[in-house]
Amino acid sequence: MLHNVLWQYAGMPDTLTTGISPARLAFEMKLAVVGLGQCGGRIADELLRIQMRTKGLRGFDIVTGAVAVDTDAAALSSLATIKADEQRRIFISGVGGRGSTTAGTFSAGAEAMRDEAGRVCALLAREAKHSEADAMMLVSAVAGGTGSGGAPLLARTLKERFPSVPVYALLVLPFEHEEAAPNVAENSSACLDSIANIADAVILCDNQRYVDNAAVSGPTLQALNRSMLEPLSRLLGAGEGRRGRNVIQELSTADLVAVLDGWTAIGGMCTAFSPVSLSRGDFMRRDVRHEQAVRAMSSALAAVSFNCRADDAYKALYLVSGPAKELGTNIGDTMYDCLHQAAPHAILRGGVMSEKALDVTVVLSNLGEPERLKRLREKTLQSSEKPLHAYRKSDAELLEELGIDIPDL
Repeated sequence: MLHNVLWQYAGMPDTLTTGISPARLAFEMKLAVVGLGQCGGRIADELLRIQMRTKGLRGFDIVTGAVAVDTDAAALSSLATIKADEQRRIFISGVGGRGSTTAGTFSAGAEAMRDEAGRVCALLAREAKHSEADAMMLVSAVAGGTGSGGAPLLARTLKERFPSVPVYALLVLPFEHEEAAPNVAENSSACLDSIANIADAVILCDNQRYVDNAAVSGPTLQALNRSMLEPLSRLLGAGEGRRGRNVIQELSTADLVAVLDGWTAIGGMCTAFSPVSLSRGDFMRRDVRHEQAVRAMSSALAAVSFNCRADDAYKALYLVSGPAKELGTNIGDTMYDCLHQAAPHAILRGGVMSEKALDVTVVLSNLGEPERLKRLREKTLQSSEKPLHAYRKSDAELLEELGIDIPDL
């Protein structure tokens, strides 16, 4: 069909502006990952662990390197996978150089990052493997101090220092019961408002959705982090069939870069198909395969990382994988039709891979402003006499002021 051809060409980003070599357009996406604060450090550590666990199967790295940045030395020392050296576990001083504290506030986190953003960028530039990265990803919670205040400032610095490389932010929204805690709503809304106009894409992951999702086995922090990262890991490795082994319908790095834009949600559903039920005649196989593909896409959309409407998305992408003999040659068309019905306004891209695992991963991007952000902002305003326009202006002025003295490399 025509849309199968257009996936490879329509809206293909310019390699001069994305920094992606034309020779690598069909390769897996490689990320340089920076975890900020305790939550961000743990997630960056888990993503690196997932990569190390699957590298033997993939034969390549999807993370060129991971570093953790924190004002808490104890939190840095508790990481398990990121190497324990000063270039990868970066300690920054808290407010006024008073050690491991940002007072749990957005402004203190931004101030702590002011003098350190240049050093973080220099360490990233110095690491040889980071030169292979197609994009940089900041990971942080939005409710704390170090991550919420530091992420927007560091994102802006990275955009200035590495203008040809996309900068993404994976931000973790607080649990609902945490919203009443001091500074949580203020930090969250300030971080989200500030970074929205800086990062190329903001991937939101709502802790509450993962706890409420019955597919999560146990609400431990590690289980939550793994649930957030597994769909992303599958997307980053989607080009592994470039040697002609696994790709049925190609999904390239350029496709991912083109789709990741603005507010973004990622979802996935494993073991969505049942190979046993596909062991009957050809007609029944086609019929059952189509029905299961529809259910798989619906399940993946229901499992996206924050509460949003698919029909609000202006860009969307899917990746389906499973045994080639069960997927069939028309699985891409079925998935395209399903996603098009859910997101009729979106420019769609898709890929199909032959793998042992059976799963569907979906991305909804260029979404409207999240309802959760509106609610956090309203709670902030209710606890302050400051009008909304003054609040936004204050945050913008703060970031501008803090960024003035950052030295050039």
